[in-house]
Amino acid sequence: MTTNWNDPAINPHGLTLVDAPRPSPDVKVTVTARALAYFKSNDGQRYLCAFVNDEKKRGVFIPSGQGYEEIRDQGIAFTIGRMTDDIISQRR
Repeated sequence: MTTNWNDPAINPHGLTLVDAPRPSPDVKVTVTARALAYFKSNDGQRYLCAFVNDEKKRGVFIPSGQGYEEIRDQGIAFTIGRMTDDIISQRR
């Protein structure tokens, strides 16, 4: 059974999975990270969950003028991390 991400108590930002932009799933942050999943909130904000490295595993980023920057809102990062875990487990 997977999580009901339409439940506002679990996903208060209304995040949904969106297609990866072209051309590459790799994005440049402070290091090059492997894109795992892209999301968009109800207000149109786009997010990227990416594999960073073996120590940090992954981070959540938003587009900026210089590529992507990591978000500071740990609530959104936690929700996106959980949603990404669900998506990855469904793909296996």
